[in-house]
Amino acid sequence: MTRSIITAIVFALALITTLYSLFIEDKKIENEKKRKKKIIKDAILAIVWAILLILRIIYIMHER
Repeated sequence: MTRSIITAIVFALALITTLYSLFIEDKKIENEKKRKKKIIKDAILAIVWAILLILRIIYIMHER
């Protein structure tokens, strides 16, 4: 049970970091091509982290 909660916290932190990178750090990139590539990569990564977090929360709720 504790391991599942810790995993959910790690997923949430990874999602927050990815969203920060997507909205804050990408604006600092001057090259338009590099910025678009990084935005697409960060958006896909954020979607993956969100799905993993949702699945982990469902698993925790089902476990109880």
